[in-house]
Amino acid sequence: ESEVPVVMTDYCFMPRHGEKLTEEREDVIKILDAVDTSSGATFATQCTCKGPKGKYAVTYFERWLESLGRLHVIIWSDNEPSITSVVRAVKKLASVDVVPETTVVGSHASMGAGEEVHDPLRGSFLAKADLDRRLKLNIEMSDDIVPWAIKHTAWVRTRFLEQKDKHSAYWHFKGTEYKGTIAKFGVEVMGKLPLEKRQGKFTSQWVTGIWVGKAEINDAHIILTPHGAINLRTLHRLPLGSAP
Repeated sequence: ESEVPVVMTDYCFMPRHGEKLTEEREDVIKILDAVDTSSGATFATQCTCKGPKGKYAVTYFERWLESLGRLHVIIWSDNEPSITSVVRAVKKLASVDVVPETTVVGSHASMGAGEEVHDPLRGSFLAKADLDRRLKLNIEMSDDIVPWAIKHTAWVRTRFLEQKDKHSAYWHFKGTEYKGTIAKFGVEVMGKLPLEKRQGKFTSQWVTGIWVGKAEINDAHIILTPHGAINLRTLHRLPLGSAP
């Protein structure tokens, strides 16, 4: 067995109600996901398209890979061109030494990888009824908050899901449990803007928005505002009764 850590990656498809799919359809969203098999850390992001033309997904994959702190890693995928080309694009960007490896689509190993990568994320994806109730919205898969929910699902699993040894995946690659502050996904919060961001549409030192997670690299809070997503270090919950 190789001592080089192995990351398994593939695409999966998420329909409106979260049922299991094995092929792509027009009414589903595309997700690029991955798991670090040695720690259990997971990654997921919605894609506008399959392949390296989905540049945001490639960049986010590379940032997640860097956050694991590996010097060398094998990225294992099936042999479909759409995913092997993504692995090559990540290898080109990463400072980590990446070795791509493939298996045949539909093989026993390929099916096992799908279960390892997709099923845990699908099972814990977006508690839609609770989110609908708190935001007083009928959340559709096309809504802006859904890609953030997909990313946040993987982020939370990595940091808070207790494994058999009573530790999280985060502990396995960081050596300590995660101690950062978080808010509940979808809750309205108030964030303090750093001086350099107080310009243009953001003139006040405080801004309100919907909390949708934390950044993979610098652990900054991410909030959605009417003017777009922003990353902030300082956060306050709004007083009881003022949040949706």
